[in-house]
Amino acid sequence: MESADKKEEVMAMFSKQYDAWAASQEGQTSAYEYERSFDEFMQQMGRELLQQSVGQESDKRKKKSTAISMVYASAGV
Repeated sequence: MESADKKEEVMAMFSKQYDAWAASQEGQTSAYEYERSFDEFMQQMGRELLQQSVGQESDKRKKKSTAISMVYASAGV
């Protein structure tokens, strides 16, 4: 995927989720709840942005650790 396409996809996702979050804050009177909600929203956006930038998780780590444990098991460790 090209960088411009990825950027548009991320911006569209952020815009949609920001609009939903902002709508949920209408009538909010507690500064604490607003800040808590905003922090939660930004953490979620950070996780999703990171996931978008690195792609889908692979099972390589699991396969590698399984292979290492087999070596240890066969060696009697």
